[in-house]
Amino acid sequence: MKPTILTLALTALAFPAIADEKQNLFHVRINKLEVGLPADRVIDIMGPAADRQFQGNREALQYCSRDGWAYNDFVVVWLSDGNVSGLTRYNKPYTGKCERHFRDLDWRQAPGATEEPK
Repeated sequence: MKPTILTLALTALAFPAIADEKQNLFHVRINKLEVGLPADRVIDIMGPAADRQFQGNREALQYCSRDGWAYNDFVVVWLSDGNVSGLTRYNKPYTGKCERHFRDLDWRQAPGATEEPK
């Protein structure tokens, strides 16, 4: 059975809607995060982090989602002593799978950070 032009057109129109729905869900999940939330609850809400880094009693969980066709949206969930201390959000132009394009973490940007632990 050959796909018709109408079927192909409808499929092409559905992809942006699916991407928008996924992006909206990403933002809905981020909006559920708040300072003081324990790390296990963050993972319940967001799922496993695509990137997870540790430094002393601090941890950073990085998540991303494709924003339509032009950008990838990213969020860093900063944890201190196992609880959310803040969030950093950023985006980058789309250049492929977002998990390959996380920023290098600067621990001095973590909420409440005064200096980098040794």
